[in-house]
Amino acid sequence: MFEGTYNNFSRRPQKRADILKHENSFENLIRSSSAPEEEDIHRVFTESLKKLLNLTSAVELIEGLHALEADLGRLEEKYPGVDTPKLNDFYQELSPIVLQKYWERRKNPISEESIDDLFLESIHIAIEEEMFIWQEKIN
Repeated sequence: MFEGTYNNFSRRPQKRADILKHENSFENLIRSSSAPEEEDIHRVFTESLKKLLNLTSAVELIEGLHALEADLGRLEEKYPGVDTPKLNDFYQELSPIVLQKYWERRKNPISEESIDDLFLESIHIAIEEEMFIWQEKIN
């Protein structure tokens, strides 16, 4: 039942989020015959994060994050010396946000926020914070 639950990040999810397929995508960087510039990687990464913010389902958003992480892994695998973004800080930021949102929901008995909405909003907040960090690095 839980086979591959925690070790599937390097594989592409079966149902890939189509939202990540855009003109300036990691697919283009991976297909390139030469190692991409760090600036291009950061730009595509932030564009991918922006695209993920358009998703309105927590499940699709999680699938999109897995697809993004898989793309980063594939890029790093093809070009081992290239410094690719890691989502470690993103996950570290996400954890307290989810805990806070859950606590707020449980403390307010009349809250109409669903668990899906709780995760969706929490992930959106963490993505926005991650985008801010990477935009600061670009500038």
